[in-house]
Amino acid sequence: MIPTVTDTTGCEPLIVSNRFKVVYVLMTNKCNLECKHCYVSSGPRGEYGLSVERMMRLSDEVYETIGSAVFGLGGGEALVRLEDTLRVIEHARRHHEVKLVTNGTLITPAVARQLTRNKIHIKISLDGGTAELHDFMRGRGAFARTMRGIQNLLDAGQDLERLGLGATLPSCHIEGIGDVLAVADRFGVMRVRFGAIFKGGRAVLNWPHIPTTDTDHDNNDFKAYFKHNFEKEFGDKWCLIDADHVMRMYNTLNIYYDGEVYVVTPADRDQEKSNCLGSVANESLGTILQEERVSRVMMRQFLRHSRGPEKSARNFCAIKKELLRGDDEEFALTGTKILVDLAGD
Repeated sequence: MIPTVTDTTGCEPLIVSNRFKVVYVLMTNKCNLECKHCYVSSGPRGEYGLSVERMMRLSDEVYETIGSAVFGLGGGEALVRLEDTLRVIEHARRHHEVKLVTNGTLITPAVARQLTRNKIHIKISLDGGTAELHDFMRGRGAFARTMRGIQNLLDAGQDLERLGLGATLPSCHIEGIGDVLAVADRFGVMRVRFGAIFKGGRAVLNWPHIPTTDTDHDNNDFKAYFKHNFEKEFGDKWCLIDADHVMRMYNTLNIYYDGEVYVVTPADRDQEKSNCLGSVANESLGTILQEERVSRVMMRQFLRHSRGPEKSARNFCAIKKELLRGDDEEFALTGTKILVDLAGD
């Protein structure tokens, strides 16, 4: 039986577990880079992650519990565990649409051929369209290696419909958006996602933020740019799609390198253990997604993010209807080129 989340307002159940459309798994916390904005503080000394056997079994449990999904692999840098990642990709694609999120620096011609053969979606992290900005975020020489990685994928025959860029920029470098789009143009990439700095992990040390308030000026400035300025500057070539909807976050299960499972990405896992559904390191995903656990965590998170309307049962029901409706597609293809701003994964 599929677990459901219920509440006491007299409305229909809030969430059903098979609503989850994306399962995003951090293969490892090891990374060949130490990016300034990494929300999990990954680096060369990061934790290795779950065994490859557990990861492969996890993809089966996802299918058994919630059905076919977008099965995302990231890190850290998943390609640090190259052979393991390839095994998981080959296994998971039997049931799922597989998506790899990578910094691109480890994609040699040989690796590109292996990835392309599996016909997966690949998102390359590109935090600036110039070496100056990208290397500021990710370290000296990263931009050149990422450019080579993208070219290697294209030379290996990567389908452009399955290739995208993901850019995370601080609001003080919004001018870098145009440079990122220029890189996309150069390679023929048709999907770019922009996101503001997520104030967690190493990013907290590098960007000012007051976690006890609801005001995040950097994020708000970023949103304001897309709302008021983006289409004026780039609307002739790029179609802007706003993916910033608080309800969308409830479509994703986030599974960390140590096995912990969350619905909403925590800024500080040490302070948000009460929102952890469990760990696939010692339990099956089916056990973790039992009704009591999911109900408790989802209701707490929903009330936190809806801020205010939860005080009215009628308004609460209206929000829940919106939540249950959802969207069938991640991207709305309304032009030859697509841009989705304010992305999650």
